Amino acid sequence: MTQHITDKIPHFLDRELSDEERSVVGEHLINCAVCRTEHDEQKAGRELAGSLERTDAPPSMWAAVESKLDEARESGARSRRLRLLKPALAFGIALMAMLVAVPIYIYLTSAGPETVSVQNSGQEPRPSSWRLLETRGNPQVTKLGEDKNLEIGGVLETDAASSARISVAEIGRVDIAPNSKVRIVNTSAEEHRMALDRGVLKAVIVAPPRLFIVDTPSAQAVDLGCAYTLEVDDDGNSKLHVTSGYVALETEGLESFVPAGAFCESKKGGKLGTPFFGDATADLKKALAEFDFSEGGPDTVDTIISESRRKDTLTLWHLLEKVPVQKRSLIIARILRELDLPEGVTVEGLLGLNETMMMSLRSDLEVLWYEQPGWFDEN
Repeated sequence: MTQHITDKIPHFLDRELSDEERSVVGEHLINCAVCRTEHDEQKAGRELAGSLERTDAPPSMWAAVESKLDEARESGARSRRLRLLKPALAFGIALMAMLVAVPIYIYLTSAGPETVSVQNSGQEPRPSSWRLLETRGNPQVTKLGEDKNLEIGGVLETDAASSARISVAEIGRVDIAPNSKVRIVNTSAEEHRMALDRGVLKAVIVAPPRLFIVDTPSAQAVDLGCAYTLEVDDDGNSKLHVTSGYVALETEGLESFVPAGAFCESKKGGKLGTPFFGDATADLKKALAEFDFSEGGPDTVDTIISESRRKDTLTLWHLLEKVPVQKRSLIIARILRELDLPEGVTVEGLLGLNETMMMSLRSDLEVLWYEQPGWFDEN
């Protein structure tokens, strides 16, 4: 059974772990959906809390609170003289907490923007982590600050004769191809996020998992320490090609795990494709596209299984949760031709999509998916 590391997530976010510990936690987050969800929720909570400005409550509210506290203390003194009123005392404490909390909640939720303000309202803007390193041609840029720093909300747009290179804090760089448009969405200790509205970008990132994210109209590319190319067409559909490491492509609660050498497509409207290797057979690619985006029937699954090679278990593993149970058994049988089930994993558990068993199987299969890094040209 997978041992969760939720107690280490706050230290991971605060960068209090050693490099070795961060590597272990990062690898666990890649493989454990439970801990990954907890990580994302804690990160989101920190960002929300950090965006609020501390504001004193009005004296009138504290007068009401103190009045309720005095009543509660008087009630508590009486209850100590009555041995049989312990349940009532507990109820009184709970009631007191409610009486204190409700006015605070009402006050905060009804406050205007001058009372609970969002980050950067009247505050000095945070220094950007997005620096424009070099350009070719004449790309159009908005919100370009000192030292060529792209600020949050900034837009960079290239035409057919222009391109650009942007550094991402100290964790890597992004090359923006001609006829592309990107936006700077966020930068913080927990996350560096940009959006690719159209065109092509190439990213090289060396950082802990889930620190660099690219939004597209159809999905999010979540970096797990990698190099990749991401394309977005005029309809908002995207295509990801990972050349080193791993990337998670996510949309509307769905996720595809894409290793080096593999591709994954997504269509605007929440349709997330199944990863496949670039050197898979033409028949496998055609059947997979029909299955993912054209409501292909059982015959497409049969073709994918029959055309699959050893490393195409990448595609088969992802299909397990997408196909009916009858086809699931055929996929499992095909996978078992390549390796034995890991310890603690059963066919019945895989048929039922047991999360722990699915992740254990994936860990063993990853050895079959590995390819040498294909870092794109540094120039």
